[in-house]
Parts: sequence; C-alpha cells; structure tokens
Amino acid sequence: MLMRLTTAAFLIATPAVAAGFSTVAVAKHSWCAPGDVNPAEAVSALNDLRRGQGLGPVRVSNALTRAAQAHSDDLAGWGKLSHSGSDGSNFVDRADRARFDGVPRAENVAWNLPTSEAVVVAWDRSPGHRDNMMLEDVTDVGIGYACSPSKGRFWTMVLGRREADMQVAAAFSAY
Repeated sequence: MLMRLTTAAFLIATPAVAAGFSTVAVAKHSWCAPGDVNPAEAVSALNDLRRGQGLGPVRVSNALTRAAQAHSDDLAGWGKLSHSGSDGSNFVDRADRARFDGVPRAENVAWNLPTSEAVVVAWDRSPGHRDNMMLEDVTDVGIGYACSPSKGRFWTMVLGRREADMQVAAAFSAY
C-alpha cells in the first residue's frame, strides 16, 4: 500500500529563535490513507527517542495540538510546506492563539511522509528536527496532520514548556 506514494518527502525545522522562515512548494498529487495516521503513536515514538537520550517524556498538550492541527490544516489548504502560516503567523503566534500556557520552543513540519512513525523517524534523522525534539526543557507536545488528495500529507509538531513547570523549576532552584 505504501508503494503507491510516489512523491518525495520534505522536512523543515524551526527552533524558537529562528531568523526566518522557509517555504517549499509541493507536488500536485499525493495519496492519503487515514489509517496510517495516529498522532499518539508519534508521541510514543518521540518519548522513546527522548528516553534513549536520558531525557524526560513529553505529554500531549491540547493547546499545542490545536496549534499544530490548525497549521497542518492551513498548509494542506494552500499546498505549501512552511513555518509561516497563510496569514503570516509563526508557531509562537499559533500557540498563543491556541492559549498555550507556557513557552512555545520549536516547531517541526514535514510533507508527504506516510505514517506517524515515519514522520518521527524522518525528523530524528534530520539534525535540526532532532535538536528540536531533544530540547531538555520541553515538557509538552502537540502533533497535527492534514491530508489533501491533491496537495499531500502535512505534519506539524509543536514543542513547548508549560508555564506551571517553569514556576516549579524556579522554586526548586531558589533553595
């Protein structure tokens, strides 16, 4: 079934302090199979990678998931892979709109990877994406996925640190 996917996959990583944003135009045809998509599997794969590096797990944030999903939907709608939204927004803007109570730290986007596991493996093999996923202070994640049969599969991962976790860490460091 996966052999029907004939287009290439692209990845873009943006750390929290990005100087600019990239946009990649995508091919005109793709095949979508919703059964291959399970964001919970992507979070599990991410936590396995983090555990292998001695890092703590991240938990799913509803707000970051809303931000990631909105961006994936937007990308699928206009058919471009970018960290900028069609309205000019960046991942910090989108996390704020989704009411994330913390600091958005990084965003990974990908195009046309066939499964939840495949997108995490691809991000892990890309140094910038891997760096984002291995940020030590990250506590939360949201993953979004959208597929347009004519424009392809769009994935977004937003990583952040919840405000409450920052306050607890600051209280412990005061002692």
